[in-house]
Amino acid sequence: MLSNLIVTPQRLVVILDELGQEKISEKFLTKILREQGEDESITMLAPDEPFEKLTCENNNGTKLTETKRYNVVLPNLSDLLVYQKPAEILNGLNKLKKSECIKRSFLWISPNHLACDHAGFLIAACEYMADIVMHLQNEKELTILTRKPGGGVTNNRYAYTKTKTEFMVQAKRGTDSIASQNNGGEGDDKNREQLGTFKIELDEEEMVARNAMKMPYEKAMEAIESNIIYTPDAADDFDDEDPDEDLNI
Repeated sequence: MLSNLIVTPQRLVVILDELGQEKISEKFLTKILREQGEDESITMLAPDEPFEKLTCENNNGTKLTETKRYNVVLPNLSDLLVYQKPAEILNGLNKLKKSECIKRSFLWISPNHLACDHAGFLIAACEYMADIVMHLQNEKELTILTRKPGGGVTNNRYAYTKTKTEFMVQAKRGTDSIASQNNGGEGDDKNREQLGTFKIELDEEEMVARNAMKMPYEKAMEAIESNIIYTPDAADDFDDEDPDEDLNI
């Protein structure tokens, strides 16, 4: 079920809707929460109400229990922009993520319905802040990007079918489009294996060559006597009969 994918411990869920289905957003999100048994802890916010109404301060320093925490279904972003500035909306989302009395918050965005001069920047900022971004790309496909607390990010593609009572999703392979473009798939896989692995075994010729090669420390151990070898420069003047004459005294 779709609810298993977006109703998780992550705090902020953004639904990016390319189909412009804002009218069903509240009903859709309520149904998703009901499937996970979270329908008794849902709180709505009117577009003209400040975000401070939802946040709570825990002055006594004790940790809030799960029963005291609730889910927030925010108005559509297009409705929020009628009453609030973009900076106020982003600041409110940040406060909701930090509030201890809120399990998770849901924000529905239909880009085609945004009457804002900096709509692209605002959408990007909301996606950046979100822990989960569900992108309804068309009537058959959607993607779900999940940011995990440890820093990992997953981006999965799904095919979905929607009826009056169900919203069924089926995972799609991310490599399907790549596999269809490569005709010689088996050869490419072999090349990738050769390039991506280390050779740790030696054949017979390599073993013979390795055993025949002597390292410098082995040569030093075999030497019977030590010799100092000096190669004179072209400007040196040596006299074998009287070595003292060669000294610069």
